[in-house]
Amino acid sequence: MVGPGGSGKTRAIGAYAEAVRAGGNSVIGVATSAAAAAKLGQHLDGCWTGTIALLRNHLERSKHSLLPRTVLLVDEASMVTTYDLAWLMRQTDACDGKLVLIGDPRQLPSVDSGGLFHRLVAQGQQVVDELAAINQRQMLDLDRENLTRLRTGNIADAIHQYTEAGRLHLGKNESSTKSAMVEAWWRDVERHGLEPVRMLASRHHEVEMLNHLARVEMTRAGFLTGPVLTNRRGMEFQCGDRVVVRDNWYSHSDLRNGQIGTITGVDPKHGTVSFHR
Repeated sequence: MVGPGGSGKTRAIGAYAEAVRAGGNSVIGVATSAAAAAKLGQHLDGCWTGTIALLRNHLERSKHSLLPRTVLLVDEASMVTTYDLAWLMRQTDACDGKLVLIGDPRQLPSVDSGGLFHRLVAQGQQVVDELAAINQRQMLDLDRENLTRLRTGNIADAIHQYTEAGRLHLGKNESSTKSAMVEAWWRDVERHGLEPVRMLASRHHEVEMLNHLARVEMTRAGFLTGPVLTNRRGMEFQCGDRVVVRDNWYSHSDLRNGQIGTITGVDPKHGTVSFHR
């Protein structure tokens, strides 16, 4: 199943999985990252979902196989390595099951040896279903049209359209640009709240600088409260901080790499925080 970002691939596969289960077959969902697998699980109610690595570990350690005629759904398949796809094919072949790949060949490829999904899409005319190329995620036509331009490599035209619409802002130097970025971010936070607003940067030191400036604004407005916990890198955490999980924690809690949430409690004495998604 192929479709551009925002076309509803994951939501559609949920309806497909429901129909498969109604026919008496088992459904399993996997992805390369835990965050993507957790998002997939939201649409596969009652089905097991996890990373490909987690499924491999479970099957190899338990010496079990997939249930007969299992349908294995692979989300963000463009990022799956050829080695992992070959392993998934063997598992579904052994149980007389079905392997369904969902993704967009124009999105990020695998960081390791890959390209099989892209080749299947290019040459597998009899096995590829493409969703209507309609972006349902973006609200404005400008964003929908520009994402199509970016997806097809027409970057210069996309930048031109954003510039003409007043959506591209250039700064004179790094310091003033980041300050202006934080000011714009804070105005949106005051209007929409913390959760839906993001700042992005390409390097860790830039992220740290933006975080520092953002926390100044949050502290001034009373968003951050209570004791402060400082980690080994010198980063400070308080109640109200928005944080990103950087590791998977299967045994203790349902925390997955890439999840975003809010700190609700800090215990500097024990070096722990409470986290709410």
